[in-house]
Amino acid sequence: MKPSLPIRIVHQASQKLRYPALTLASILSLLVAAILLTSNTVFGELEPQIFVSTLERLGFNAILTLMPAYMLACLIVAVNSANANIAVLSQLCESKAVSDLVATKYSLGRYWSVMILLGGVLASLNIGWGSITFDWHSPRFVESMELLIGNFFLWTMVSIVLFFLFLEGIFFHNLGKAVPIDLYRLDDLNGFGRMSLGGFLLVMGALALSTVQSIDQEFSWQRYQQALLVSIPAAIGLTLIPSWSLHRRLRQHKSNLLAKIDEELLLVSASLEDQALVRMNNLYSRRAIVNNFRTWPMDFSTISRFVLYVFIPPVAWIGAALMELLLDSYLAG
Repeated sequence: MKPSLPIRIVHQASQKLRYPALTLASILSLLVAAILLTSNTVFGELEPQIFVSTLERLGFNAILTLMPAYMLACLIVAVNSANANIAVLSQLCESKAVSDLVATKYSLGRYWSVMILLGGVLASLNIGWGSITFDWHSPRFVESMELLIGNFFLWTMVSIVLFFLFLEGIFFHNLGKAVPIDLYRLDDLNGFGRMSLGGFLLVMGALALSTVQSIDQEFSWQRYQQALLVSIPAAIGLTLIPSWSLHRRLRQHKSNLLAKIDEELLLVSASLEDQALVRMNNLYSRRAIVNNFRTWPMDFSTISRFVLYVFIPPVAWIGAALMELLLDSYLAG
């Protein structure tokens, strides 16, 4: 099946550009910045019904310039990372099983245009409609269009990127049902954990980047409410979906192996012969080893990164709040 337009763009960029994520993100960011500058919405006369201060308007322009570019870069990195992990994991599976899954990987991708509608819904919930005017004679018209079109563009990009990242997660979820399991070679399955980690990092990075809109020294809950309502479910889904099916299988394999060891222990525990005692001690040792087997396809380094990435948004928010206090103190003299 032919990939949808966004995935074709990602594939073409990855084949023709040395640094596809950085290049396309920079182009998009510069393009948005140029449009904002030429439309006189950055340094033009302020309309307080739309933006309370010039710094608030600058913060909105900054998030509008940076966030879509960041999401585009994350999509490119995620797709290329998924392909790299698939190439490694396919060596563990039957080639036909993997090829069948890959063939249907983006079967739902043809519905990506529906995400434009979702982006419009999210944008509409983030706009104060009472201050918007569609009268092009009004002095508020330009900033109204900036607020309207900017929010639509921003949330559409977020929706489209999250849509394709969930498709990648669903692919790994299905692959987790087919990949063979060897409890003594769990490191071979760490690609699933890396996909979960990548999705989680994307959301944490977006939350950290969202602090640029507080450049006006107003770190208010209203600005982050919708972002949190979208990002928290996204973070949970992008973390669990790629690894969940494999986690359940690993847990079941571990349980089955422990049950077999317990059965063997029942058979030898009644005997006091030396050979039986040696076998019983070996079984207890094996049982202790199996009990320590992990049931998530993530090694210690992956898990430690999850813990580290959790602190990215709070640290960024604390930094923004401290900057607000410093600016307040400086302006107050």
